[in-house]
Amino acid sequence: MMLDLNAYLGDLVPRERVYDVSLNRRLAMRVFPNGTRVWVYWRAPAKDARGRTIGVFPQMNAEQALADTSTVLEWSRFSKLPEADLPDDTDFIQTGNFFQLRRREQRIREWATRAMAGAAVTLVSILILKWVLSPLFAQDQETVQAKTPLAPPPAQETPGELLAVSKQPVATAREPRIRRATFASDVVEHEPVDALGERIASWPDAPRPVYMFTDLQNLAGQSVYHRWYWQDELQSEVEFEVGSDWRWRVFSRRYIEPGQNGTWVVSIVTGAGDELARYALEVDTQ
Repeated sequence: MMLDLNAYLGDLVPRERVYDVSLNRRLAMRVFPNGTRVWVYWRAPAKDARGRTIGVFPQMNAEQALADTSTVLEWSRFSKLPEADLPDDTDFIQTGNFFQLRRREQRIREWATRAMAGAAVTLVSILILKWVLSPLFAQDQETVQAKTPLAPPPAQETPGELLAVSKQPVATAREPRIRRATFASDVVEHEPVDALGERIASWPDAPRPVYMFTDLQNLAGQSVYHRWYWQDELQSEVEFEVGSDWRWRVFSRRYIEPGQNGTWVVSIVTGAGDELARYALEVDTQ
């Protein structure tokens, strides 16, 4: 049928004036007095609508013209561009690739727009989630400290000198007073590296450092003391100012000199004088 249509269109006789032979409401062949035949497309099926030349017959046959005008109609609806934006370059249009290329470009633009919109939504969601959760994470941020090797105290330090450091807070549920407590050989990044238990051996040639690590809670804004006793005599006392959070980790350090064997006791006391707990450590000769 398409061959018969092409044959019919090829046999059209030129007249003194230009005339059109319509294939449908939007596509027609325009025949000029000199015999030139071109395809004309109307974006709107109205008599006063402005037609656009999309190809020359027979380089563009009826099948190609119908296919291209169908693509043009779909593309024009898709792009919603005004008629003035359609080009008049007949040599370019008659290749049949113009509207496919423009449609592909439009699809790429839409895809890029959707991708950018999706990325923006994702970024906003992440920022909102971070803002909502930041109070929880902020309470768990702590100052990182490098682990230092164990060594005897400097020469200017007297035997039994006490070092104490208060730590940054971490969040937890509200529970009574002491969550954890242990003797340790060192504390790194606000956590004990081990648990010494209830009995250790002293070093024969150098003071041995011993840490008392305590995980406090429900003591916000109060003072807490570590009191170190040896043979029931107070050796030292360290004060900690607990921060405003529910949970606060502290530790104190004591150097046990050679010969200071026996029972060591750390009493944890509040500023009001209430003893929260008492922990004993037996030190034996190595």
